[in-house]
Amino acid sequence: MKIFNQELINLSLRMFNVTLSQDKGNTKNLAVSPYSFSQVLGLLANGTTDDETSNKFLAKMGFEPNISKFNENSMNFNENLSSNTKNNNEFFVKNFLLHRDEFTINEDFKTLSSNFYNTKISSYSPANMIKDLDNFNNLVANETKNVVKEAISDFSSNICLLIMNILYLKQEWLTKFNFCRVEDFTSFSGKVKQEMMHQYEVSKYNSYEDDKMIAILMRYKKSNLSFVAVMPKNIEDWDEVTAKICSKNELSYLISKMEYGNVNLTFPKFNYEYESNFSAYSKDLGIDSMLDSLKLNKLITYFKYENLRIKQKVIIDVNEFGTIAYAKTIALCTDGPGPRNVRVMQFNKPFLWFVINQDDNFTCSTPIFMGKYLGPKK
Repeated sequence: MKIFNQELINLSLRMFNVTLSQDKGNTKNLAVSPYSFSQVLGLLANGTTDDETSNKFLAKMGFEPNISKFNENSMNFNENLSSNTKNNNEFFVKNFLLHRDEFTINEDFKTLSSNFYNTKISSYSPANMIKDLDNFNNLVANETKNVVKEAISDFSSNICLLIMNILYLKQEWLTKFNFCRVEDFTSFSGKVKQEMMHQYEVSKYNSYEDDKMIAILMRYKKSNLSFVAVMPKNIEDWDEVTAKICSKNELSYLISKMEYGNVNLTFPKFNYEYESNFSAYSKDLGIDSMLDSLKLNKLITYFKYENLRIKQKVIIDVNEFGTIAYAKTIALCTDGPGPRNVRVMQFNKPFLWFVINQDDNFTCSTPIFMGKYLGPKK
């Protein structure tokens, strides 16, 4: 399990470095959940043609090329994370699969995805799509205790397979903040006003300071989870400090050097959301060509798709009581371009109407009723 943890750390840092480098110069806040991505990729790896392909897929991501061991480690890691649900704290990892009803999910995959990933599987019919999607959204809402009330909204019938991971945490600070005050925050574009959180008294924290940076570890109540913040002392050192912290083992090393003692802490209260596309990472990980030609024969029968997209949305809320974080990662397989040219028709002016009878060849349309509609009665 220790090796798996290190593999997850390495994957997280690789993905975060890619995000930082591509986002360089952008003043938009950023958030990503590599672990949520890994859950979706793990399910895809289990659905590939054979174990050899699955293992090659894992190796590209930096994991030991053993799909059975990966599944077991993922299950144990999920159980460990979920143990952080105590008192007012919550944590859950949920996986879902939705497929078009003309395809059948293989029984072995059903068993595996349920046992190791606790995956809930549903289907939809294009003829009954609205109702089936409502049922799927209700399933996700029930499984996530209404945290996710509408899992999917933008959907078309050319989507033949959807794999979704939901990662959610709500954690209370061990040491809460007492009040907030609007103060200056120095951003890359200059000073801006920011709501800052304060405590009445000096509190005990694990912290670190050197000539380049300060760092703090804020614990959550009765939880294995903590919030770590690292800040360059001078904003000009941002690139140097981030490059160092995101290098291999450096974050763990920094935390190990922290000292426990009194800290007079001021911290920003913030919330935002961020969306990312896995194509940004797949090339760096070396699996872009594999994703383009991935066969999912072990997942679904008689299945051929034209396009595979993986995207993620993360929401983060840090406030005086604790932290709420949510990630939704979706893999979409489509088997056609889908409806692109949509004719918009709004009958909001007077119009003629007919009730017609058509012959078998649709060449003769006989009006049975006809009329005009000019609008509601005044």
